[in-house]
Amino acid sequence: AAKYILTPIAVDPYNTNPDRPGSNYKNNLDVWTNCLRDSGFACTKDSLEMSVYDRGVLSVTSSDNQVDQLTPRFFQLYQNFPNPFNSQTIITFELLQSANLQLHIYDTNGSLVKSLIRGETRDAGSYQINWDGTNDQGQILSSGVYFYKLIVGDFSETKAMVLEK
Repeated sequence: AAKYILTPIAVDPYNTNPDRPGSNYKNNLDVWTNCLRDSGFACTKDSLEMSVYDRGVLSVTSSDNQVDQLTPRFFQLYQNFPNPFNSQTIITFELLQSANLQLHIYDTNGSLVKSLIRGETRDAGSYQINWDGTNDQGQILSSGVYFYKLIVGDFSETKAMVLEK
């Protein structure tokens, strides 16, 4: 299914306009748009292509079956549980064959905050990884939205999770 970045332009038009050059909001939005596109997601931040008044762009144009037929599936990444979480969450994934993989956590600025798996080869099977809401230096992260990205060979998938303190 396609993913979209929705912007709160109707609430604060000046500060949240994705087309305003040089703004922090535009720069951060550009980083996440590029990250999602690099991950293979269809997304847009173009206010001419999507607005709060035209919901037509949100309609699904392809079925999951069509997407699955076009995209080789060497793994399955599941939504973390619990989500939202306070001190611990579990990230589950399955490998359909032995593969080299990475599992990283990013903040909403697109910065890498934690590497849970760094280029390890794992056999086919189901795996669960616990994350305690800390960064690579062991510091507890603040409440907010974080993204976890599983990279298997040339393929990747990203999902969002919410840390609540």
